[in-house]
Amino acid sequence: MRSIVFYLLLFHSVIALKLVGMEGFSLGFRQWSFVADMDCCGALTLNDVMLWFKWLYFYPGDLCILLLANLTPNISQFLGISLADFFGWLSGGVSAVFWILASSIFEIVFSHGGDEREYFPA
Repeated sequence: MRSIVFYLLLFHSVIALKLVGMEGFSLGFRQWSFVADMDCCGALTLNDVMLWFKWLYFYPGDLCILLLANLTPNISQFLGISLADFFGWLSGGVSAVFWILASSIFEIVFSHGGDEREYFPA
C-alpha cells in the first residue's frame, strides 16, 4: 500500500511535466541557489511560490543534465543533450523517477506495520 506522500509526489510529477512550457526558467538558464523572489519582480507573489515548486522538482534532472554535459561532452552531444534542456522533458522525466524513488525509499524507511513498542522500547 502506497502512502499519501507517494501519490502527492506522483501527482506533482505529472503537473510539473505539464508546466514545462510555462514561462520562467525555460530559456536554458538555471538558478542553482534558492532565491525567494524567483521571478525578480521585487515582491514575493504567488507566482514565486509556483516557481519554488518548479525549481525544486526539476533540480535532480537538471543536475543530471549538467553533469552529463560537463563530464561526458561527446556522449551528451551524440544524445543531443545540452544545457538548453534544463526544465525540459528529459529533466522532468529524470526528476519524476528520482522523486518516485525517493518517496518509495522514504516510505520503506519510515513505515512500520507493527506496534510502536516493538521499535521504541520504554
